[in-house]
Amino acid sequence: MRIALLHLAPVPGALEQNRQLVEAALTSAADAGADWVLTPELATTGYELTDHIGANWIESQPDAWVRGVADLARKRRFSVFFSVPERLGNKLYNSMIAIDRTGRIAGRHRKINALRVGAESWSTPGETIQA
Repeated sequence: MRIALLHLAPVPGALEQNRQLVEAALTSAADAGADWVLTPELATTGYELTDHIGANWIESQPDAWVRGVADLARKRRFSVFFSVPERLGNKLYNSMIAIDRTGRIAGRHRKINALRVGAESWSTPGETIQA
């Protein structure tokens, strides 16, 4: 099994630029034969996202872009552990979504030990790992 750990430097709030960076890195990992690909925390938003773009734009997951990542995983036959902000009703989470090599959402984890101040003050702590 080959595992790719994406070492990226997302720009806080630069969604389109960061998404292009993630897509390029996923493609490079697939080209290198990765079976599993892990993204950094909040790879598409940067850590201080609310200082730059607020949180009103955060959608439930999978949104259209994450569905595109799932399609890439299906086409290139790799699994991806993908960190994204997520909305569930009025709550916002710092989440990790597991997408299997068929493009299916295999599970998710909402960060349990989220800080309630500073860069993570926007997020609600999760409670359990969901499959």
